[in-house]
Amino acid sequence: MTIETNEEKQTVNLSDVKAFRFLFQYADGYKKTLLLGIFLLFLSTLFTISASYLLSIIIDKGIINGDSALAVRYAFIVIAFEAMTIIMVYYGRKVLAYASSHTILQIRQKMFEHIKLLPMSYYDKTPQGRIVTRLTHDVEGLDEFFSSSLGRFGTSFLLAIMAWIAILVTNIHLGLVVSVAIFPTFIITFVTKDKIRKMNWDMSKKSAIINSQLSEFIQGLKVIRAFGIEKNTEKIFDQKVTDHLEASKAMNKFYTFIRPLTSLFVQAPLLVIIFYGGHLVIEGSITLGLLVAYVRYTERFTRPIETISREIHVLQQAFTSADRVAQFLMTPTENDILPQIIGSKNRLQGKIEFKNLNMYYNREQPILKDISFTIEAGEVIGFLGRTGSGKTTTLSLIARLYPFQEGQLLLDDCPIENWSVDDLRSQIGFVSQDVFLFRGSLRENLTLGTQISDEKILEASALTGLSNFLSTKTNGLDFEIFDQGDNLSVGERQ
Repeated sequence: MTIETNEEKQTVNLSDVKAFRFLFQYADGYKKTLLLGIFLLFLSTLFTISASYLLSIIIDKGIINGDSALAVRYAFIVIAFEAMTIIMVYYGRKVLAYASSHTILQIRQKMFEHIKLLPMSYYDKTPQGRIVTRLTHDVEGLDEFFSSSLGRFGTSFLLAIMAWIAILVTNIHLGLVVSVAIFPTFIITFVTKDKIRKMNWDMSKKSAIINSQLSEFIQGLKVIRAFGIEKNTEKIFDQKVTDHLEASKAMNKFYTFIRPLTSLFVQAPLLVIIFYGGHLVIEGSITLGLLVAYVRYTERFTRPIETISREIHVLQQAFTSADRVAQFLMTPTENDILPQIIGSKNRLQGKIEFKNLNMYYNREQPILKDISFTIEAGEVIGFLGRTGSGKTTTLSLIARLYPFQEGQLLLDDCPIENWSVDDLRSQIGFVSQDVFLFRGSLRENLTLGTQISDEKILEASALTGLSNFLSTKTNGLDFEIFDQGDNLSVGERQ
């Protein structure tokens, strides 16, 4: 009862830069809003750095010189700047959250649209749980990045850059010392980011496997109970959950080592500034106020670096989600594998002809081999054969649910490739062996969203024999159908 598929054997395909570009390609229409949010965050960093600089003036020209009026005046300016920082950060993140929520909405809509365009062969190979994971878990990874991490990372990145520039401009020697002291933190972050991303990929893959297995067991619950294999399925599911747990424990173990190490190294610049800067103050090379400003600059520089280093897993999770969503959206659609004529409005008469048709998933395992026959319009034909002989596949080809590799399939002496898929399927009634009914009224299941009058529905019911079924239901077309038609027999569902 293995459910490992080729999709889950895939590994990381997109680099961080490409994944980041993918995240923002769905921000069309909101790029100006995103830029506005980033600009507001940039202003917040200017106010923050300016407030730190004004502290040196308060100390050197106010407190040390005994000018209390100047100290008080600049103190109010510092308070005003800090208040402006809070306001800019608030509105900057609010604007980013607005643009981000709409970006995520576009990604969800695009994925749902893509689902409707995928060929039937994709659903034959991909468990439902995997598809649900793509639409939920992977998109939630992007949602977390856009809704919270983007503003946090944006603020931290801009503040670190501005603080670093302020450090270098104020005193190049101290700036170089701080740069060297923070370098080990960058090394650790760079070296571990790929490992973190691979761990996130493994976690996401195992989560998808759990969802797939759970979906399979829920759908087959009647069979599981009928054959009394509850304990066996429980062991299988426990193994999938255990695999996910082990991956989670490995990631947590890695973080318990990396995070304290990062916190240790990220404090190194501050210790260097206090020690080296203190000597410069004693020597008279810099003032006490400048040292205080430098300490503030360094705090504004190291804290964002620590934030980025500590939460790099969030960014890597976003990259992992972006990679998996990108692979899903790059899956070839039905139009890619079933070239067709667009806009044809031919009326199907009913003649069907197969000419030396071959169909296979691979050449070693043909599904249909050299099939040739002709059905004239108006003929009633039945296909008989053993299980797996290709009866359903043959009928599926007529509705162009699958492609074939060799030979010809003619409808009314016209190659099926020349028929519009939509036009063709609108004229073919196809009843699958696997019947799926939606929760809702009988009317809703018959019309499937199309506006059709009750008179036409009853007229069609009389032609198809459904009227006998309707006569047994007191509510008629308003008869309520349970999920997947559980309140109907197998024959009634068909």
